[in-house]
Amino acid sequence: MEKSKDCPLCGKKNAIKLIPYERKFRANPGPKGIIGNYKIMHSGGGYDYSHAESCPKLVHAYEKKYLLQFYVDGYSDVNRSDGLDFEDYEKFFLQNNFKLEVICKRNSPSYSQNKWTFEASLYFFGEPFDVVHLVSEGKEPERAFEKLKHRLLCGDLIETEKGVKLQLVSTYKKLCKLKPVKS
Repeated sequence: MEKSKDCPLCGKKNAIKLIPYERKFRANPGPKGIIGNYKIMHSGGGYDYSHAESCPKLVHAYEKKYLLQFYVDGYSDVNRSDGLDFEDYEKFFLQNNFKLEVICKRNSPSYSQNKWTFEASLYFFGEPFDVVHLVSEGKEPERAFEKLKHRLLCGDLIETEKGVKLQLVSTYKKLCKLKPVKS
């Protein structure tokens, strides 16, 4: 593993540092003469995402560390969920002039290798459909959509071609609105 990584959002060098892996033995109090009365404790071995609090690109995000972890590693330890499925999100975004779709995409040009990925995309009506505002990939359609939903629930911004930034406001089992965010 690398000792440190650059922030993919703001470009700051060595912003995300590796926490060294440690293994500690702790003896449990007990009667003398018993062998094996100890506990092994593990810590570290991952990256420290505390840079998310000071990253200028994550000022408006709700869950900054989880969103930064998603951008760095492509996944997050905690998966945000609100009890809604694809149809609920699709209906909500259609009411707000967005199109949400999941498409199947071939990973390799060779037909002998059957490698496919699924891509969840969010488009804005009234603009060319080659302008994609948010994209997430996964090996199954459900996973691609879950990644996109996780980003939206963490507070990732949707930026339109006109420069308007929108953020999803939701409560459990209810998508409330898309609020404009001032930079």
